[in-house]
Amino acid sequence: MFINTPKISASASLFGFISLTSLLFANPAQAFNVTFDNADFENDFSSWTTIGDTSIQGNFDGQLQYDNNQAVIGTGCPNTATGRCFNQQNSSLPRNDDSSSFGGSESSGDSYFNFSGSPQINADGSGYTGSFSTDLLQDFLGVGQNSLHIPRENGTLGGNRTPKEGSAIRQTITVDEDFTLSFNWSFLTNDANDSLYGDRDYGFVTIYNTNSAADDRTIEVLADASSTLNSSNTSFTLGTSTGGNGQADYSTYSTNLAAGTYVVGLGVVDVDGDERTSTLLTDEFLVEQVPFEFSPSLGLIMASGIFGLRLMRSNMKYKKE
Repeated sequence: MFINTPKISASASLFGFISLTSLLFANPAQAFNVTFDNADFENDFSSWTTIGDTSIQGNFDGQLQYDNNQAVIGTGCPNTATGRCFNQQNSSLPRNDDSSSFGGSESSGDSYFNFSGSPQINADGSGYTGSFSTDLLQDFLGVGQNSLHIPRENGTLGGNRTPKEGSAIRQTITVDEDFTLSFNWSFLTNDANDSLYGDRDYGFVTIYNTNSAADDRTIEVLADASSTLNSSNTSFTLGTSTGGNGQADYSTYSTNLAAGTYVVGLGVVDVDGDERTSTLLTDEFLVEQVPFEFSPSLGLIMASGIFGLRLMRSNMKYKKE
């Protein structure tokens, strides 16, 4: 059987040349489609699903925001007799952060660190169903049952932390090209490191592809109540960092992801005891197309184009000879 090598080379080179030309002259603005909406919270919580003590605030308690609004996610108990205050299981304990040392009292019914009027939600995992639900923080976020039971650190006791209650927000997004997702955040708390239990309350993010199994969906801790936190210029005793004029700085989270549909969730959890409040601030979500040199799919097209040009050059040389 006879194979005409020059013709095959010509076809391959033409294909490669077209691939490279398409890459060079493609319009990224037209090709890159994102469904993320209200990424800066300027339209309240539109397009976001929320649960627990979540609110939109401006210049929150001395904390800078990037635009006019930012999302505030907390663990504080609301000022209501029917408020979901899990430490009411023990009537000898004050309500969440209502002790006099934090500006309130049990008798006055102050809700000093709840900014929404809505109650926090159970986060212990005991009622896990594995589907989106408003009865449990793990179900609301769509993560695994034990995903909030993160390891203890910097204390005598081993094992995992015991999540008690929390709040969260989430949004499902679809992106048709490899992309970078980033956002700004800051963590404030009245909790602290404990010599026995170690670091406790924490703020977190979860980002997972909707095609993944529930048990494979995990969280990433942004910051926790630890001995490394700095004094904050707010009603909260500690913050992630301090910046100019005594205001807490935001940190930036960033990750590269393949094209697909994802759930993006952020939350905060009370750990071990619920008599102290923690709050996660977040703002300015941004989705950007990954530069082609770092994109596996576009990199493959580039390689095909270069290979095709080399074949075209070889074919031209063959014809001359």
